[in-house]
Amino acid sequence: MTESDIESDAFLKLLTEAMRAGPGSPEWRQAVERVRASGASGEEYQLLLTAREHLESGKEYRSIGAGPDFTRKVMEGLDADANASSRPGFDTTRVVAGLGGMLVVGVIVLVAMLWWKSSDATNRQDLAALYFPTTTSLSTFDSFTPDGWRKIGMLPVIVKRGLRPQSAPASAGEVAGGGIVSAVALPTSVASAVEVTLDASAVSEDVAAQIFLTDQPQFSEDRATSDHELVWLAKGTDVRVITPDGKVVSPAQTLPASAGIVVRFVVNKTHIIVSSNNTTLYTGPHQLDPARPHLVGIRFLIKPGVEPVSPAITSVRFLGLGEK
Repeated sequence: MTESDIESDAFLKLLTEAMRAGPGSPEWRQAVERVRASGASGEEYQLLLTAREHLESGKEYRSIGAGPDFTRKVMEGLDADANASSRPGFDTTRVVAGLGGMLVVGVIVLVAMLWWKSSDATNRQDLAALYFPTTTSLSTFDSFTPDGWRKIGMLPVIVKRGLRPQSAPASAGEVAGGGIVSAVALPTSVASAVEVTLDASAVSEDVAAQIFLTDQPQFSEDRATSDHELVWLAKGTDVRVITPDGKVVSPAQTLPASAGIVVRFVVNKTHIIVSSNNTTLYTGPHQLDPARPHLVGIRFLIKPGVEPVSPAITSVRFLGLGEK
C-alpha cells in the first residue's frame, strides 16, 4: 500500500467518524477544516459527503450508518449556524454609550436631590427667620360673622361669644361638618402668617375643631371638606397636623389645660410652619398647588345627638411681613 493510499484511507476514516459524531464534534470540525483547506467551499454536510464519495469511488464500498442522534445533531448544527449568522455582533461602542448615558442620568438625579434638599432646608430656615408685625386683616366673632368669609357644610354655625357649631341635623350621617372659609386667599408670591385663637374647652371625641389651608374652593356638603388641604386638628385630648396626602406629620400634642389656644400658620409658596401656643408641630412642604389660591378655613365636626356645648373661634388674624 502506498503512502497516498494510507493517507486517503486515514482521511476516509476521519470523514466516517465525523459523520457518525455529527455537527459540532471535534471530528466534524477537523474534517471540515481539512476539506476547506483543499479549496472546497459550500455547506459543511454536503462537503463531507462529497469528499467521502470521492474517496470511496474505485474502492470496495463501505457502508456507513448514521451515529446516534445524528439527525438531531445535524439540525441543531444548522439552526445554530443560522442563529449565529443573524445575531448582531457585540458592539462595544453601544455598551460604552449606554453606560455613559446612565451615568449622566444618575448625576442629574443626584444633583436634583441635593438641590431639592438644600432648597427645602433653605425654605424652612427662611420661614423660621421671618417677622410678621403687621396685621393686614382681623376678624373677631362677637355678634355676627364678619365680611370676607363664607359658610360651608351642612352643620350650622352661629356667632355667640365666638364662632360655634350647633347640633348636627337629623339628616346627618355618622359625622356632620360645617364652618367658614376665607373669601380672600393668602398671597403665594410672598410669605404670610395666620393666627387663629380658639376656646377648645369643649373639644372631645365627639366634637372636633379644625383649622385648614386648602387650594380647592369646593367643599363637600356633608362634612365641609375639600379634596386637598393641610389640617390642624383638635380632637379628644390631642392636637395633630395632617398634610394633603393624608399623613399625620406631627407628634401628638396634648390640649393645654387652659381654654385659649393660638394656632399659627406661617406660609410661603411651598412651605409651612404650624404651631400651637408657640410649640412647633410641623415644618416642611405644605403640598398645596402654588399656582392656585390658598384659602384659610375653620371647620367643626360633630356626631349626631351631641349636646350643643361646643368649642369656639374667637378671632382670626392675617399678618404681613416686616423688618426685625
